[in-house]
Amino acid sequence: MHLRKALLAAAAVVAAGLMGITPAANAGVEFINYVHVNGNTSGVHAISGTYSGGTASFGGGTYTCFDGGFTGDATAGAVPPGGHLDFTSLDIVCATPLGINQTITIDSGCADFDPIASATVTDGKTDTAVPGEVVLGTDCGTLNYASCTAHVDGDVEATYNEATQQLILNGSGFALSDQSIGCLGLISGNVGLNGITFDVDDSAGGIDFRTTPDAPDLT
Repeated sequence: MHLRKALLAAAAVVAAGLMGITPAANAGVEFINYVHVNGNTSGVHAISGTYSGGTASFGGGTYTCFDGGFTGDATAGAVPPGGHLDFTSLDIVCATPLGINQTITIDSGCADFDPIASATVTDGKTDTAVPGEVVLGTDCGTLNYASCTAHVDGDVEATYNEATQQLILNGSGFALSDQSIGCLGLISGNVGLNGITFDVDDSAGGIDFRTTPDAPDLT
């Protein structure tokens, strides 16, 4: 499934899905037609990211997140079908209304990020806000701590910063449901992700959403 609107879950915590967004402001831009992954113009390539900042809003408050990360695959090539990130694992650890930290995780293979193909970009890793959405399938995510569990699903807006190789999630499209009795009725409603940022490992070259297929990556 391609992230069509919802984000990784964790939302609360974290997560994974992606959303209708405002195109990045870049001079002389054109639509997204291709994506390079670690310098590759085709194929599926392993990627990973680590949590670096952000907060989650739910249960009537906003809470600091502390830790997390993801693994997955990025497809290089034409958009579509290329240009998306599929998450095989993703989690984020945040404080909660219960006064304890909880971890939100997504089930393997049910969340992804897709850029908006009609967005405008430049060739080279210089675009700072490539818009997209992270989509979390039904009951794709789970919030869990001790006797408190709940499901997380939905979609959230996201942007990809090529210059820093960061995936940033913003929005309130994730929803919590089916909380257990141990949550004391405090873990419900929508989840707002506020600048939840993942540093994507760019040691092999990074990701470049672009207009042409074969020109060398520019830095």
